[in-house]
Order: sequence, then structure tokens, then C-alpha cells
Amino acid sequence: MGARGVCRDVTEARQRDDALAKIRVREAMFATMVRTIRDEADPDRMLNTAARVLAEGFSAVACVIYRVDPEGSIRESASFGNTCEIPGPELLGEIEDGVSDIEFTPGQEEIRAMACATRYQGRRNGIIVISRSDRRRWATDERALLAGVAERIGIAVRQVDVKEELLVLSRVDSLTGVNNRRAFVEAVEHNMAERAKAGALAALFYVDLNNFKAVNDTHGHHRGDAALRAAANIMASGTDSGDLVGRIGGDEFALWLNEGGESEALKRAACLSESAQCLAGFSEDLPAPLGISIGIALFDPESNEGVDELLARADHAMYAAKRDPDRDFALAAPAETVAPQNAEQLKAER
Repeated sequence: MGARGVCRDVTEARQRDDALAKIRVREAMFATMVRTIRDEADPDRMLNTAARVLAEGFSAVACVIYRVDPEGSIRESASFGNTCEIPGPELLGEIEDGVSDIEFTPGQEEIRAMACATRYQGRRNGIIVISRSDRRRWATDERALLAGVAERIGIAVRQVDVKEELLVLSRVDSLTGVNNRRAFVEAVEHNMAERAKAGALAALFYVDLNNFKAVNDTHGHHRGDAALRAAANIMASGTDSGDLVGRIGGDEFALWLNEGGESEALKRAACLSESAQCLAGFSEDLPAPLGISIGIALFDPESNEGVDELLARADHAMYAAKRDPDRDFALAAPAETVAPQNAEQLKAER
């Protein structure tokens, strides 16, 4: 015949339960992201993994992680998804703190993205950008999740920076700024293989500073270091695209000319010898001026010659030039050529 009951307003309880559920989901997603990123040992793969996990975690079409170099320039370091739907670095320069919304139209559709700066020890070192192709605004919990992950990404970005710094230190001569011996030999070995495939000529210069010991002993190591830097700058300033300069050790340098035969190598050697005459200023009133001797070894793609043999020929020619006071450079005897059918057999014997 009727009904009678008691009611209670559960709106706040439901809202509280929904908020707690969102927090639990966010914390679970955050833990998964951090664990996945942390398990990658290599910093470069770590950032690519982070971009993938972030895109999938936010159901986004794309994610790009940018790095900020010491000069403030922004460059892409890792990405996942359709990066055409990610705003370019020119839209990200003003991002400093917190999570920012970005709207842009790369084509027919409007893209909504959110970006957050990453930091390491208080300094901004990168930017994370996530985009999706619908018009939904980013929820508060999504923004909080990105802000939390950005702290971890900032550490990963710093690890990539450190890795690159260590790589440079391991391959660059700290005094002169040119390649060290290991990096130079590896690069020349690669170039020799490429030139051999193309059947193209190249040349290697072995350069030694004459009377450098007298400069070092008389005027001190500071003057000697300045002379080495000047010599390296002279060689580097005369290089073309594809050429290489390396400090082999002490006062000895090497220069790889990636293109040209004998006539071009002799012309380049004459130019280098003329440019190096300014080094005499480091020797001042010493009996013999500071100068250079150059040994030239032409690379023959048919010779099957290795980088050590090429360096040895150039080194031998350099000493020939050093013994002759009337010339600054000498051309090494040609390498032995190997018939194509015997090349593999010779390589096996070696």
C-alpha cells in the first residue's frame, strides 16, 4: 500500500572513492613507468623507453622528449608515435615551471598537447611533450602524473649528457681539441673501407713538429702547449668536408684527406707547410725555428692496405722530409697492390 525508508546523501563518499581510485591508478601507472625506465641501463634507450611508456600510459598519439643544451637550444632526444602531431621546439621555449597546455594545428585537426620541463639540480635540462588528437582537456591527475614522471626523466636526461661528455673525453685530445689517436685511427679505418668500396683515392699526412723539444725546454711547457694548439688549429682550418685531424702523440699529428690523388695531396701539403711558417714565432731566438715535416702516403683502394701500414708509410716519408733541409714534405713509396682474387686470401693469412 506504500513505502517508507531512510535516505542518505553519498555524493561526498562517492567523490572521495573516485578520487582515491584515480590516485591508486595514477600511483600504479607512475610505478610502472618509473620501473620500466629504471630497468634500462643505457641512457639513450632509457629515454626512448620513457617516451614509449608515457605515450602508452596517457593513451596519447605521440610523445617527444627534448634536451636543452648549455646554450639553451632545444633538440629532440627521444620520441614515440606520430611525431608530426607534436609541436616544434619553437613553441616550447617559454615553458619553465609546471605543466603547460599547448594547442596547435599542424593540418586539418587541432592537436591538444601538454608539456612539462624536466630538471636536474634545479636547472631545466629538457622538456616532455605529449599530444592527443581529441579536444579533451588534460585532467588534473594526468597533469600531476606527468609532473611526477618529469622529475625522473630529468635524471635520465642528465645521464645522457654525462654519457656524451665521457664519449667526447674518450675520443678528443684534451689539449688541442682534435681527435686523439684511437678516435683518429678508428675513423680513418672506416673511411678507408668506404673509399675502397667506391674505388676512390685518398691521402694521409703524418706531421711532426721540428725543434719542438727546444721550445718546450727553453720557454716552458706553457709555450709548448700553445704551439701544439696552434699547429692543430692550422691543420683543422685547412680541412675540407670529410677530412680528419688527429694528435697521434707528443708533437706528432696526422691528417686524413678524404678525397684527391697525388697532385691534390702535394698541393695541400704545400699549403699546410706555408701556413705552418707562423709557428716560428714560438721559437723566438732559438737557433732553429719551430716548423713541421710532412710525410704523405696515398691510399690506393686496390692495395688492401690496413690503417697501420698506411700510417707507417706516411711516418717513414715524414722522416725522409725531416732529414732533407730543402723540403718540408715527402711522398711515400706506393703501397703494394693486391689482385682482387688474392685479397681475401691475404686477409686470411694476416
